Amino acid sequence: MPPEAQKSAEDDLPRQTTDSQRSQPTARKSKAADSPCSRIKDPKHFQVYRHRTGTAGAGTTNTTKTMSDEINKSDVEKFGSLLLGGMDALLQAGELAAEAMKRNPKFVDQVCDKYRDLTPEFVKRMADVGLKKVRAAWVINTGPGARRIARLPYATQAKHEIEPVELLLDNGETLQVDVRNLTPDQAVQVFADNRIRSIAEQRAYLEDKKSKQAPKQFNEPFRVSGHKLIVMQPCQLTSKQLANILAQMG
Repeated sequence: MPPEAQKSAEDDLPRQTTDSQRSQPTARKSKAADSPCSRIKDPKHFQVYRHRTGTAGAGTTNTTKTMSDEINKSDVEKFGSLLLGGMDALLQAGELAAEAMKRNPKFVDQVCDKYRDLTPEFVKRMADVGLKKVRAAWVINTGPGARRIARLPYATQAKHEIEPVELLLDNGETLQVDVRNLTPDQAVQVFADNRIRSIAEQRAYLEDKKSKQAPKQFNEPFRVSGHKLIVMQPCQLTSKQLANILAQMG
């Protein structure tokens, strides 16, 4: 082969090899293959891995939730602190009112003239708080249960600020109920004038209430309504009965 032809063939050889290499597809690793999760063969391990590594979004959500919880907790603590401070202030105001009413008979009227939103009843009630006749909690709460228990001894009032009372239901079951949650009818059932009724007393109260609500049975075959005689069934009347009927009619 002439030297020029050989050189030309040698020059063409690398070009052919390069073209061959370019014609073959290049094997590339997918992003999925490089991801950490692709190396976890057991699916359940993925949850562990994700939990340990976390994501930016989850971290932000957790941080926001934590901040919200802290704000809510702070609000609750502030509210409780202010409320407790208010209870102490009410007790002090009650003690002052009790002493001032002894020295100054016009104290109640003077307070109400200066503070138009206050009533004489409220000022006197506060004096009862100062004299430890009524717990401050039962002055603030004006529900039916609070009004009833405020009539009872001071120790009983203090006890049931925390402890519930027993309530008998119509079906014979008993419930432990916060005094603040009693309905008007339940408060009348639970509280007598000077004590809390026992379960036996409540049962008697309910039975008496049912008997009063039952329709009246008329034994007489007639009845008087105003100036009228209403006869429900055939009957015979004596002269004495007629006289009584005429007397009832007026």
